Amino acid sequence: MTRLFGILAAVVLWSHPGLAQEDAVAPRIDYKGTPLVLNGHGEREIMWMSVYRCALYLARTITDPEKIVRSRDVPKVLKIRILTDNAPAEMPDQWRKTLESELTRRLFQRMKKGYAKASAGDELKFAYLPGQGTSFYFNGKHVFNDPGYALMEALLDQWLGPEPVSGNLKRLLSASARL
Repeated sequence: MTRLFGILAAVVLWSHPGLAQEDAVAPRIDYKGTPLVLNGHGEREIMWMSVYRCALYLARTITDPEKIVRSRDVPKVLKIRILTDNAPAEMPDQWRKTLESELTRRLFQRMKKGYAKASAGDELKFAYLPGQGTSFYFNGKHVFNDPGYALMEALLDQWLGPEPVSGNLKRLLSASARL
């Protein structure tokens, strides 16, 4: 049975070569010359449907969620891959509140329009470097840069703070799932 599953998986991946590469979560990445390691990753599920996958990369592994959120001196990249075309048309309240409070009105409106157009396979990337602020990329294209750490801190607080959107996702992103 295991062999049959392996053969079927190979056939599916061979017939869809981008599938394996697109869905893989890299153990390491490089952001602007800064090597980062995968701290953790997981999927956000709502009523048994996978909505998005988060992968958190840091300069070093940190297992304490509060330290991850509060460490301004640690480079970070948060990647979010949209997994469904059935996401709500409106930005989730927590995302909206966070982005609206941290971005200028113009940048927030751009994010809101971009969210409405997002579909399965799209990737949102928030990247923070100390002294350079947080940059946002949509499908690899740079959209904007926000100075300082406040935007990244607010985003991470949604998944790793005291009231996360998902306790399981918090555990997975904070590397504590490996302990």
